[in-house]
Amino acid sequence: MFIGVIVYAIVGGTLTRMFTSEGTIAENLALKIRAFESFAQDTALDPDLKRDIQQFLMNNYTDLILKVDIETMIDDLPSWIKEDVLVN
Repeated sequence: MFIGVIVYAIVGGTLTRMFTSEGTIAENLALKIRAFESFAQDTALDPDLKRDIQQFLMNNYTDLILKVDIETMIDDLPSWIKEDVLVN
């Protein structure tokens, strides 16, 4: 039961952080897109390739961010809880 409470608290905290940081994610994405556009212009990147990369970033940015957060969250757990989480 104690493990369930801890996992519930971690998941709840992660979801709360995710919803409150939604604006931050959008801001980070906008910064990445602007930086990429500058890079594409400086390197004369092929327009089709530029469009494909921009589309990838816009479609997958949130998933990439969440993946990193979940992995970090699991890494931060004590080993005895981490083992239970990984088994389930």
